[in-house]
Amino acid sequence: MAKFCTACGAQADDSATVCPVCGAPFAVPVQQPQPQPAAQPAPDANVAPAQQVNPGAQANPNVAAKPDTLMCVLSYLGILALIPFLTKKDDDFIQFHAKQGLNLFIVCFIASFAVGFVSGLTGLSVLSLASSAISIFEIVLMIMGIVAATRGERKVLPLMDKIKIIK
Repeated sequence: MAKFCTACGAQADDSATVCPVCGAPFAVPVQQPQPQPAAQPAPDANVAPAQQVNPGAQANPNVAAKPDTLMCVLSYLGILALIPFLTKKDDDFIQFHAKQGLNLFIVCFIASFAVGFVSGLTGLSVLSLASSAISIFEIVLMIMGIVAATRGERKVLPLMDKIKIIK
């Protein structure tokens, strides 16, 4: 196969380094280096496959692998926490949040009932503010619990570590 000079267009042999007509040098073809496959360390036969994927990662017992989002949310929606509590008995993570959500519901229900009862007996309308404060406190804790549960965290809510009606 012949090659052609880029300066004058003359034909030359493949082995020629300069054009036989005008003397222009032919470009030396540059060989592209062949990509080498990346060297991968041989997997250790004694290491489990999950450990081979990310050997630097450490397991955190307070974080679940992939939480069931619906059950996590239901765990903190008042009486609806009974659904995950009764249906997911084999899931330790869901049980943790369902019990915490039920405890939150029961404690806030009892506190609101007690404040309402005392308010009715005494006729003090100021106690209705306390009932509203309890409701706001419950909503804030519910949101904190839902966020922690959907992230896969076993975060104990404030005051719920001291008050456990359902263990």
